[in-house]
Amino acid sequence: MKFSDFEGIYHFKLKGENDSDHTLEYEASLDEGEVNVYVGVNGENELIFTIKGGESYDNTIALDDKYDDVKTIYVIVESENKSSNGDFEFEYN
Repeated sequence: MKFSDFEGIYHFKLKGENDSDHTLEYEASLDEGEVNVYVGVNGENELIFTIKGGESYDNTIALDDKYDDVKTIYVIVESENKSSNGDFEFEYN
């Protein structure tokens, strides 16, 4: 997801493979503003990172045991104020 200006919420539905390791790989960068990124399953959202203007990330995280039987997760990208020039990529394994 690339954007020049963003304010609000985006939801992404990600499906893992049958032999999933339950990891989330992400790359994120943002020029201005602040964005919270959550992973959601069964109506529960868990904050995985916050990115602020001028920051960038390239990371892989292992998801908790509660994701062991989950084939589909949601990634929620949320900005309460205007954020600019962002790029977010996610992969669920």
